[in-house]
Amino acid sequence: MTQTQLAFPHTNGSALIKSCAGKDGSCLLLILKYKGVLLGIRKTPHIKLIFSQGGEMKYFYAMLASLLLSNVTLASELTAKVNEYFEAQKAVEHKDSKESDVNNLLALLTKDATFEHPRFDAILSKDEYKEGLLNYLGSYGECDIQIKNVIEGLNAVTVEYLHPCTDKEGNSDPEKNKEALVTLFEFKDKKINLIKHYF
Repeated sequence: MTQTQLAFPHTNGSALIKSCAGKDGSCLLLILKYKGVLLGIRKTPHIKLIFSQGGEMKYFYAMLASLLLSNVTLASELTAKVNEYFEAQKAVEHKDSKESDVNNLLALLTKDATFEHPRFDAILSKDEYKEGLLNYLGSYGECDIQIKNVIEGLNAVTVEYLHPCTDKEGNSDPEKNKEALVTLFEFKDKKINLIKHYF
C-alpha cells in the first residue's frame, strides 16, 4: 500500500491518501482532517489527482464537500431502498398477492442476501426466504407499514415502524398492530444484503 500526505495550510486541513485493493480493483482511501480532527474517510475508485498552483484551498473545500455530500446522498439512497422494499412487502402481504410480487421484492436483494430473526434462531438464505414468503402468500388481507424512526449508518439503515395487518376475513389484532418493530437493513452494491428483525 502506498500513501501520500497532503497539507492545506491556508485551511488548517490535511488529507492522507492511501492506495488500496478492493474486489473491484484498485482504489483510493481518502482520510480528511481539519485542525487535526477527523472529518471522514471515503473509499473511491482509483483516479489520478490533479493539482493547480495556488488552488489548495479550493481543492480542500471540494474534497470536503464531496465527502460530506456523498455520505448524505448515499444515506438518502439507502433509505429510499428501504422504502422500496417496504412497498414491495405490502404488495406481498395482500389478499391478491401473486408470486410475481414475491419476485419483485427479492429483486431488491443481493444474490447472497440473508434474512435473520434472532428471536426464533432463524437464519435464511435468499431461496429459503422466498420459500417462506410463498408459503404465506394470500394469507393476509392487507398490511400497512408506518415508519416511526430511521437511523442511517455506513451501508446500513435501522428502521422502527408499525406493521398493522388484517387477515383474509378483515380481522385484526389491535394490540399487535400497535407493537413497535425494529429491523436492520445492511447493503452491498446498493442492494439489500441482510434483513435482521429485532422483535
